[in-house]
Amino acid sequence: MKTNYNYKEKETLVRFHCHAYNQVKRSIQVKELIGEVHEESMGYDLAYVLTIDDVLHSLDEDAYRIIAHDFLEPTHKNWWMDYYAKTTYYRLKGRSMDAFLRCLHG
Repeated sequence: MKTNYNYKEKETLVRFHCHAYNQVKRSIQVKELIGEVHEESMGYDLAYVLTIDDVLHSLDEDAYRIIAHDFLEPTHKNWWMDYYAKTTYYRLKGRSMDAFLRCLHG
């Protein structure tokens, strides 16, 4: 498996995992609401959500903020301007994606 990803590849991987996380989490919530919760059918889904939750909880405050605002719950495009200078934001975004992927893929 490739481990030396460029910035765009990292962004794509993080976006993929965050999108999948949101989709699976919503699916679990819907199944719980309608009473269709079966351990055998939700095993992998629940494991995936719990894994991503663990990764998110392991991130430092800046990394979590960036992953949350850019990938999990995208808000407006320039949300980061209230927190960081442009160069700082992009440097921290790269580090945040690295930390997320390192925690997830080892």
